[in-house]
Amino acid sequence: MLKSSPDRYDAIPITIHWLAAIPILLALGSGFQAGNAVEQAVNAGFLLIHIPAAIITLLLTAFRIIWWWFIDKKPLPMRGMPGRQERLARGVHLAFYVVVLGMVFRIPPG
Repeated sequence: MLKSSPDRYDAIPITIHWLAAIPILLALGSGFQAGNAVEQAVNAGFLLIHIPAAIITLLLTAFRIIWWWFIDKKPLPMRGMPGRQERLARGVHLAFYVVVLGMVFRIPPG
């Protein structure tokens, strides 16, 4: 089954989630290392990891958004979850997307 059920995510959204987590971590780590590098050659080496990781993150995040809007529906909230907790969960989820996309589209200083 490729689509999520009302009570759980299925294989494709779970796979997209974990495939996106890997380049996000690579981009964060290599970006911090490049920012702290003193030598230009070291900085360039980290950017060889950072830039493709950011592009992959962007593509996977865009695919994930398209997946939710046009192909699949997210599972329903857990039964008995208070409304404010559900709204908070949705807000945090949206904030993660804003932060991830904001980092991808961030223009470096200088």
